[in-house]
Amino acid sequence: MKVPSSAGTIFESDNSLEAYISEFVGTFFLVLTVGFNVLQNTALAPLSIGAILMAMIFATGKVSGGHFNPAVTLGVYCRGNITGDNACMYVVVQLVGGLVAGCTYLVVLGATFSIGPGVGYGLAAVCIVEVLFTAALVFVVLSVATTKQDDGNWYYGLAIGFTVMAAAFAIGPISGCSLNPAVTFGVIISNFIHTGYLRVSILLLYTLAPIFGALVAVLFFGMVREQEYKWQEAAETERKVANYRQAAQTGGYSPGFASVAVDSTPSANYYIGTDANLGGYGAGDRVWSTPPTIYSQEVTRTLPPGSFSGSNRGSPIVQSRAPQY
Repeated sequence: MKVPSSAGTIFESDNSLEAYISEFVGTFFLVLTVGFNVLQNTALAPLSIGAILMAMIFATGKVSGGHFNPAVTLGVYCRGNITGDNACMYVVVQLVGGLVAGCTYLVVLGATFSIGPGVGYGLAAVCIVEVLFTAALVFVVLSVATTKQDDGNWYYGLAIGFTVMAAAFAIGPISGCSLNPAVTFGVIISNFIHTGYLRVSILLLYTLAPIFGALVAVLFFGMVREQEYKWQEAAETERKVANYRQAAQTGGYSPGFASVAVDSTPSANYYIGTDANLGGYGAGDRVWSTPPTIYSQEVTRTLPPGSFSGSNRGSPIVQSRAPQY
């Protein structure tokens, strides 16, 4: 599982259970803090909520990434920093953590609350602000906690916590500022357990708006941080080059060729050959081709479809299927 270590730096976690427990704990305390502040009418609730979020992100960021929010998990999944299976498990434990927190403040305070539009505001206003500020939150998360440009920074937790804090002050009177389907689920379902009252439309609105906001954030992140995807593609290419070299050394592919070329014609055979077989490409040229690609130490140019047909085909030294990585 890929999770951000400090920020931006990605490593492979060998223990998914630790990550799942971290997501449960972080989401639990986030929703519990929300509940206690709302039910006790705390004057500076946004400060308290933002502070617990910062603390939990710093505490568990190196274990799970510190998502605590299905919308954030969706954004990180679209970014490519978590697998689909682990993303689904994150969402499950986040929802469970939110519900357990809601039941906890129900037991302690003997009260619950629901979420909905503020006085004088309608569902349209709620939808707009929840989408916009969830987009802001997920954009900040992706920018400070998943990028090579900000790798190793110390402020990622502060940036995320202050974003939630600012949003709570700004749109709390309009929508209650959920920005988080796990918060919504814990608050509304615990209230349903307590009172037997459930507005499905509100549950759906406060669930779907953050999801849409996360997708908006991913779109803008891709535009603003385009270089990040180039670095990611370069790293993937290097990984495949290393795999090819290993395959060549361990058998199946003959090492020592100056270049590797692949005919990009669909369903064509793939050939490993020397520069003499590349039809116009000189020694030292770097060759890149898709679909299924054989890589060598020299990779960048694309051979057009049909490069190995007719007179351009030459005499391939080795004919083989592309290796599966």
